Amino acid sequence: MGQPVMWTFVFCTSQLGAAVMWTALAAFAGEALVATNMATVLAVVTRNLFIEILSYLCE
Repeated sequence: MGQPVMWTFVFCTSQLGAAVMWTALAAFAGEALVATNMATVLAVVTRNLFIEILSYLCE
């Protein structure tokens, strides 16, 4: 009789563990995505600024 209870517990904890893991993974991926987007925006802005300065100097 103790066996089904134990399996239910293992299943629930593994499901919970999986949910927590995926949530953490999603949060981490979200952070990485935001950081990458920020870096990309920064790179584009810096490049555009650099091109502006170069074109200004070359005139």
